[in-house]
Amino acid sequence: MHLLESWLFEPLFDIPEIEQRRQAKFLSEILLFLLFLVIIYLFVIQLFLPGREQAMNAGSTIALLVVVYGISRTRWYETAVYMFAIGFGFIIVYTLEPSQNAALLLIYFLLSVAIASMVLSIQRTSIVAFIEGIALVYLMFHVDSPLLYWKEITLVVALYIAVVSILLLSLRHRNQLEQARQAQILQQEMRLQTYFDSATDWLFALDTAGNVTTVNKIACQDLGYPADEIIGHSPIRFAMPEQQAEIESIMAEIFAGKEVPFVEVGVQGKNGRSLWIEIKGRTLIEEGNVVGTFHVARNITARKTAEAAQKKLIQQNQKELTERKRAEMEARKRQAIAETLQAATAVLNSTLSLEDVLKQILIQLRQAIPYDSATIQQKEADVLVIKAASGFADDQLLIGLSFRLDATNLPNAEVIHTKSPLAVAKVGETYPEFAKTATAYQAKSICSWLGVPLIVENEVIGMITIDRHEERPFTPDEITLAATFANHAAMALHNAALYHKLEIYSEILEKAVATRTQ
Repeated sequence: MHLLESWLFEPLFDIPEIEQRRQAKFLSEILLFLLFLVIIYLFVIQLFLPGREQAMNAGSTIALLVVVYGISRTRWYETAVYMFAIGFGFIIVYTLEPSQNAALLLIYFLLSVAIASMVLSIQRTSIVAFIEGIALVYLMFHVDSPLLYWKEITLVVALYIAVVSILLLSLRHRNQLEQARQAQILQQEMRLQTYFDSATDWLFALDTAGNVTTVNKIACQDLGYPADEIIGHSPIRFAMPEQQAEIESIMAEIFAGKEVPFVEVGVQGKNGRSLWIEIKGRTLIEEGNVVGTFHVARNITARKTAEAAQKKLIQQNQKELTERKRAEMEARKRQAIAETLQAATAVLNSTLSLEDVLKQILIQLRQAIPYDSATIQQKEADVLVIKAASGFADDQLLIGLSFRLDATNLPNAEVIHTKSPLAVAKVGETYPEFAKTATAYQAKSICSWLGVPLIVENEVIGMITIDRHEERPFTPDEITLAATFANHAAMALHNAALYHKLEIYSEILEKAVATRTQ
C-alpha cells in the first residue's frame, strides 16, 4: 500500500523543502481524485445520457487533468495550479451555457480557487481568483441570448466574491497560524541549538553516508577544527590510525540498528594532540527509514591520563615493593648463609682430629647445600685421593680411590689446575671419560656436578665434589656458598693435618727418648 501511494502521489523529482514536497503531494492527490470523478461522470453519461457534445466536454476535462496531474508530480507543481485554473475556465466558457444552472456554474469557477488556496500563497491565490472572476463575468455578459436577469447576475458575482473573500481570509488565517507555528518551531530550534552548543559533551550527527552533518562547539574546540572543516567528513578521519578499523565496524553496527554500548576511542586534534572520548550512538529513523545517526561523546582525556599515571605509580610501587622484598630475601639469605657458615666453622674448629674434621665437613656441607652425594679429595703428588664420601651405595669402598691430575678429560683435574669452582649440568655428557669411569667410582647416577678447590695460602690441597642425581644445575649463589664453605673447610682440614703430623712426630720423639733412656 505504501509503495502504491508513493508511486501515485510522491514527486517524481527531488524537492528539498519538506513543506513544498507536502504541497506537491497534496495537489497530486486532489487532481487524481478529480480525474477519477470525471471518468466516472463520463461513464455514467455515456451509459444513461449518450451525447457527443457531453463526451467531448468530459474528454477535454480528462485531458486537462492528466496534463496538470503530470506537472504536479514535478518541481513546477505551482504551474499546474495556474494551468488547471485557466484551462478549466476555458472549458467552462466554451462548453456551458449560463442559463443551464447558475449555481453549478459558480461551483465550477470556485473549484479552481479552492484548489489554489490549498497549495498556493495568498497572493497567487488572489491571481487565480481574479482570472476565474474575469472568466465568470465574461461568460455572464458574452452570450448570444442571455437569459439571466441582472438580479441573478449580480447575485452570482456577489456570491463568487463572498466565497473567494472567505477562502482568502481563511488562507490568511491559516498562513498566520503557520507563521506562528514556524516561529515557535524556530524558537524551539534556537533553544535546542543553544542547549546543543552549551553542552559539555560532544554532540554530532551523521548522514547515511557516515559523514558529519552537525557538530557542537565543545567538539570543535577540543579537536581544534572549525565546524566547516568537520561537517561533510567521516569521523574516521579524526580517529587514531590504529583504531580506524574498529570505529568503522562500530558505525556499521549502529547503522544496522544494533545497540552499541559506550566505547572508548582515541582521536587526534588539529594540533596533533591525542584525545580520548567515550562515545555512544543511535540511529535516526523517519517514516521507517534510517536517515542518519546521533552520537554523544565525553572527553575522558583527563581521566585516561590520571589512570595512566596511577597505573604507572602502581607499577613503580610494585617494582619498589618487589625490589624491597628481594633485598629483604637476599639479606635473610645472606644472614642464613652467614649463620650456617659460622655454625659450620665452629663445628669444624671444635676438633683437630683429621677423621672427625673430614666427617664434619660433609655433614655441615649438607646443611649449607643439599646434595645427593659428595666426596673430599686430597691432593697427593700427581693424584687426587678420596679421603671421605657420603651418599654413595658403599661410601667405604670409595675411600683411597684416586684420579690422575694429568687426565685433562676429567672435571676433577680441571678444578685443580684452574683453582676455580666448576659446575656442570650434565657431567656425563660434557666429560665422556667421567661416564666411562662411573661404575668404578659409583658415579653412574650422578648428573649435575660441582667441584670446589680447597686452597690454603694459594696452594691447592684438594677439592670437594658435590653431586645431584637429577639435572638440577647449581646456581651462582650455591657455587659462591660452596666456595666460601670450602675456604673454611680447607683451613680446618689444614689445621687437622698439621695436628695429625704433630701427633706422629710426638709419638716418634717419645719412642726415641724411651729407647735412649733404657
